[in-house]
Amino acid sequence: MKFIFTLFILIYFTSCYVYKPLELKEDEPLPALNEQLIKDKYYEITSGGKKYKIKAVQWDGDSLVAHVNMKEKNLIKFHKNDISQVEHRSFSRGRSDALTVGVYAGIAALILLLFQ
Repeated sequence: MKFIFTLFILIYFTSCYVYKPLELKEDEPLPALNEQLIKDKYYEITSGGKKYKIKAVQWDGDSLVAHVNMKEKNLIKFHKNDISQVEHRSFSRGRSDALTVGVYAGIAALILLLFQ
């Protein structure tokens, strides 16, 4: 029973999204930050040595206004010179498939335990 509970907690906290650096084709230059960070998209940025998961709201001059940790009340401005790394959120097909298989395995294990 402990195993099922642990599996449930693991599945509950697993996300189907991963953060990756922008994938560019060969010999393609890295675009400017204001071209990379698009309004209403999710990113993980590094600023001042700390990582933040943000939702970009708008550009205010040279500063990015963003919701930190996807909460609208946590509004912070990041100057473009302070942002050292940007990772874009993308859907992970492998994690999604693993999550689906994990859920089905948990349900099957629960049914087997109930009927024994």
